[in-house]
Amino acid sequence: MTRLHLVISSVTIIIFLAGCASQKKNLNQTELQGDIHSKRGVAAFLKNDHRRAEDEFSLAYSFYASAENERGAARSLLNLIRLYRLSGDMEMAVLFSDKAYRICETHQVMCDETCFEKAKIALLKGDLQEAKRWVNKGATDKTGRSSARLLNLLATIDLRNGALKEAAESSMAALDIAKGDDDALEEANALLLLGECMMSEKNWKAAAEYFNQALLVAKKAGNGKKVHEALLGLADSAAAEGDQKSAEDFRKRGEEVAANMEKIGNRAGSRASPPLSR
Repeated sequence: MTRLHLVISSVTIIIFLAGCASQKKNLNQTELQGDIHSKRGVAAFLKNDHRRAEDEFSLAYSFYASAENERGAARSLLNLIRLYRLSGDMEMAVLFSDKAYRICETHQVMCDETCFEKAKIALLKGDLQEAKRWVNKGATDKTGRSSARLLNLLATIDLRNGALKEAAESSMAALDIAKGDDDALEEANALLLLGECMMSEKNWKAAAEYFNQALLVAKKAGNGKKVHEALLGLADSAAAEGDQKSAEDFRKRGEEVAANMEKIGNRAGSRASPPLSR
């Protein structure tokens, strides 16, 4: 897997923490059961027990849906989509993304998240035109402001298409938003994508600067996956400049990070979103 593929695959796996999925102050007993199973699903996911996570998220969906809690139902479906996407079961990811989008269309719930998932699935299937269509559908939230995550995904699509100027513009916009939102994951993603743009333009020095910034952000956030990607970027930029010693040092550091991530079940490379009660 190349470094660019690592960046593309990491935009983004997010498993929602359980909380007040409907944003209601008082949940009924059925909705509370949905929350309980959501929490169990998150715990199972973080332990890499995907079968248990699938069972728990499915139960959470059933409880929320039986109480007509559309937000809880939609988020349970999104967790299932991401679980299937991570495990490579694209058929099930597509099936549940269609179901989530029907909730979005009917109730205007979780539309940006659903469009992101539809775009990510299309990107992973290699359909860049379809991916961009879904990004544009979900490009703005109710405040009219684009999200950093969608802008980073748009940059990823443009990078794949060779549209370097557009990719850099979207990444820079995502970087500004991520900084304002104190979103370290998307800040690191934006910096990594800017590094990739500079690599494609053969501006090795600028690429190294972006990769180094991404490394600092990732280390501060404790995100092992982003640390790994940034080190690989620094290795490639150093090699391109002819500094083979530094390139080898960065690669070895990257390999060590990856090996330690493997030992802890890659937990440092996963991120859960803020609680649903936000």
